[in-house]
Formats: sequence, C-alpha cells, structure tokens
Amino acid sequence: GLAAAIPAATGALPARTSVDVEVVIAGAGTATPKATLFGPGDVIGLDPSSIVRTTPRANASNVEPNYLAAIDFDAPDLPWLFTPGAPAANGRLQPWVVLVVVERRPGVTITVPAGAPLPQLTIESGAAAEVGDLADSWAWAHAQVLRDESAPDLAADLRDHPERNVSRLVCPRRLAADKRWYACLVPAFDAGVARGLGQKPGTGPLGPAWSNPEHLTLPLYFHWEFGTGPAGDFESLARRIKPVKAAVTVGTVRMHIGAASPVVKLPEGDPQRIVDMDGALRAPILTDGTLDQIAAPIRDGLQAVASILADAADGRIDGVANTTPGEQPLGPPTYASFHANRQLVTDDTPPWFRELNLDPRSRVAAGLGAEVVRVNQEDFVHAAWQQVGTVLEAMAVLSRARLSLEAARRFHERHIVPLEADRVLQLTGPLATRTRFGDGSVRSAVAATSMPDAVIDPAMRRFTAPTSRIVAKTARRLGMARGTASMLHTVDRLAAGDTAIDATRFPQPAIDGVAVTELPDAEDGLVDLRPLGLALTVAAADGKAMLAASKALTTTDAPPVAELTALRPDLPTVGILTDSHVRAART
Repeated sequence: GLAAAIPAATGALPARTSVDVEVVIAGAGTATPKATLFGPGDVIGLDPSSIVRTTPRANASNVEPNYLAAIDFDAPDLPWLFTPGAPAANGRLQPWVVLVVVERRPGVTITVPAGAPLPQLTIESGAAAEVGDLADSWAWAHAQVLRDESAPDLAADLRDHPERNVSRLVCPRRLAADKRWYACLVPAFDAGVARGLGQKPGTGPLGPAWSNPEHLTLPLYFHWEFGTGPAGDFESLARRIKPVKAAVTVGTVRMHIGAASPVVKLPEGDPQRIVDMDGALRAPILTDGTLDQIAAPIRDGLQAVASILADAADGRIDGVANTTPGEQPLGPPTYASFHANRQLVTDDTPPWFRELNLDPRSRVAAGLGAEVVRVNQEDFVHAAWQQVGTVLEAMAVLSRARLSLEAARRFHERHIVPLEADRVLQLTGPLATRTRFGDGSVRSAVAATSMPDAVIDPAMRRFTAPTSRIVAKTARRLGMARGTASMLHTVDRLAAGDTAIDATRFPQPAIDGVAVTELPDAEDGLVDLRPLGLALTVAAADGKAMLAASKALTTTDAPPVAELTALRPDLPTVGILTDSHVRAART
C-alpha cells in the first residue's frame, strides 16, 4: 500500500508524512499532488476485533513468571501502520504503539475520566521501572506468516491467505512470581499520548511517549489483567541442573576372573585377572567392552568347558563313552544355546554368541537375567500358559476355517466343476449383484447383453433344472435320460440370440401332410397312429380325410373339412389333432 511509498525520514520523524501520487485527468494531462497520511497523533481508538490473541489470557491467575506478555493483531502491518517514516538502512522501524506490563500496586491505577477519549493508566511513582525504555521498541514488534517456502510471492500469500499471518507486540519485561499485572497497549510517540488524553498534539517532529519518567499518565488503546503463580517452574528447575564431569570409574566395578577353574585360569600377578564390569549407567567416556579385552586363556578355557559339557550331554567324557552311572560333569551353562540352536562355541559361531559365552562380563549379565527368570519362573510359566490358551483358541479358529475351506473346495469340485457354463451362471445367480465382473457386477454385464436378465433369476433356474417337471417331461418325450445336465442348453441358446427358443415347446406328434404320404394299414377299420408319434387310434375314413386336408392346407386353400377334425392355425408346421374328443380351443 501507501506505506511502501513513504520516504525515509532524516532525523526525527514528522507528525505526518506525505507521499507523491499521480492523478491522470482526461483531457487535461497528469498532476502529481502530495497526499498527507494520518500519523500517530490522529488515532483516538483501536477496534478490539483487530486483536486475535493475548498472552497470557485475560484474568489468568497462575501464569509462569518466566514467559513474556504479548498481543497478536490480525493485520500484519498494524504495529507500523501510523509510523510516519520508512525503515532505516538497517531495516529497523519503530512501531507507533507498544505493549507495557506494569505491576498492579498502590500508585498504579487505570481510570476512565469523563470526556476523555480513552482509558488512562496513571503511575504516581517509579514509572521508569514499570514501562522501561522505548529505544529498543523496534526489536519487540514483528510479523509472522505461515507459508510454503516454495511459494513464489509473499505478497500473494498475504493477500490470498490472511488467516495465515499475524503481527505481534512483545513486552520485554521479566515478570515476578505471585503478583498481579496490567498489560497495556499504549502510544509510542508523544503526539499519540496527547491525542489519547484529549489534548491537541503539536505539529512539530515526533518525540517518544516517555523518557525516564517518575510520574506518568498514558492513554490505553487496550488492556487486560493477569496474575503470575509461584516460582519453581520448569525453567527454574532446569537452571538448577549443574553438569558434573563423571569419573571414569562411575558405573563400573572391579571383577576377578583369573581363577574360575583349573581350565579357566590365569597365573598369579597377571593384571588381566581383574576386569572392569560396567553397568547400565556409566561415564560417557567409557565405551562398550569387546571380547578381545579378555585374556586368551580365559576365552579358550570357557570354550573348552563348553565342549566338555556338550560331549557329556551326548554321553561322553573326554571323548570316551561314559560308563559310570550317574557321573555327569558340572560346569557353566551355555547361554542362548536354544536361541542359537547350538551347544558348542566354535570359531564359526556368530560373534554375539561367542561374546555372550566367552566374555565373563557378558556371562555375569546373562547369569543375573537367568536368576531373575528362576525367581519368577512360576509367574512366567503361568503367563505362558495363559498365552498358550489364547494360542490354542486361535488355532481352533484357524482349524475350523481350514475345515470350511476344504469342505467348500470339495463341494466345488463335486458339484460346481462338472456343470456347464450356463448352469454355473444360473446357480450363482444370487451372487450376481455382489460379484465383480469387469467394471461392474455380473448382473450389470448380463443387462448390457441381448441375453434376457431373467436367466439368472431363481425362477428360471428352477424352471430349467434337470429335475424340474417341465424338463423331465421334455426329456421323456425326446427319449433322453432324466437328469441329464443342461439338456436344453437354454442359456447358451439365449446368449447366441436364438429368439425362437421356447422351453415349453417340443415337436408335437402329428400327421405332417408333407412328410407323410399315406397312413398305416387299417385293422378292423381303425388306423394306429403311434408309429407316427401320435398316441391315437382313429377310423380309417377319418384318417384319410385328415391326410387329404393336411395336404390341401399345405398347397392350396383348404376345402371343407369333416366335422370330426379340429384344425390348428399352425397346421402346415405342426400338423393336426385328429380326435374329436381333443378338439383344440384354437380353430
């Protein structure tokens, strides 16, 4: 804004400053008048909504005395908004308003005089100690913005995301414990003090609002009250911590290892008979012990003992089979043998296993751990059994799941795999809406084709099942074995677009006027039509009349037909019914 055009002041700041503006008037050219900006002496109040946070909170009663009071503003430039000058070469700019914290004590009051534009803070004595020095006020005003470092334009962030930036004034006064305090937002220049007290500010250069005063009255743009708690917070505790250089012997104890047994032994006077055993806490200068710090006779002796014990476990002593009943060598255990799945400590064993069993310091730590286990073994075993019970329950659940899986697999192999594809589609019809196929479900895939949606409905599956009455009757008429799977291939025919399919239709036994040229021989005046596929016996005269009518219907217009004959509209295709007692309803 205009603040970027404010010229840098030489010497004291003026009461108001001006900037050059350019006015373009159509038809008259360009004018460059000066625009005078408001200064700190023109402010008689501050909108409380411009304040977004106070630290500490108002009326807080147990504030840590080692924190500083602060106030945050919504506008990122508010502390310098009415400062009539630009930053100096070193980037410092004094704010027009500052935050002071004064002790609530006798002689310090906040009043609202009649007719005054603002409340007033009055300090009757010792004002300099309460309000401090204004020379460093530039250092206690700053702006804060939360932004992505990769964002190209800070100005765009300030404009587009105002919720991410604030400005802040901090009071540098150190607080004392167990006291009440006033935090006050006051003018930083004398012109602001005069205007806030209802007086007329001067027109000369600006001066500080105070300079080492004994008595002081200041207008308040905003104020709040809080109290500090007792001393002894985290800072005070941290300050009591004094570092002490730990001696190299801290956390260690001398341990004799030179005469463990005739096999694990060092000669008298050997300095390696004594080692430093370190604990969990030790001096920072100490490092982890290594196996090469242990004398070779100790390492080799422990390794030899482990071999003797391993042989004894196999029934041998010194390489010879043990023939003395009850004789068993006694020696140090091999730690972590079950974890490493080995009893012998050899050169090719893992380094950690060698260090654990061949370094006396590690053996001591392992022995202490084993002792803890022995002391608490009953509790450990009880906890282990509780875990085993949970494991058994989990194993039972897994076993039942495995049984269900195997049963389902066997059912699938016996009953699903032998089915043809159309029967599998019908059988799994209830899952069609929940089974994914391509970008949708099976039902949606069927709906997008020419195959009727009803083929995967339960009614259609029951209708075309090999055991249904319709299919059984059809199979009987067609001479097929009952129960033949997918004998009609209904779904396949529908999928292929066979629109003439009719699951209830089958070749009707009839007399075809085209295929049949004569009737079977008559016996006793009757003709048996069963050889032609019709379970009827008719009079020979009737049969001849029907044959003649059938031939006539397939070639020319039908002549009158005997009353005993009932005609069908599809006679050229399926023939005629020949018994007057089974006349068709359609004539």
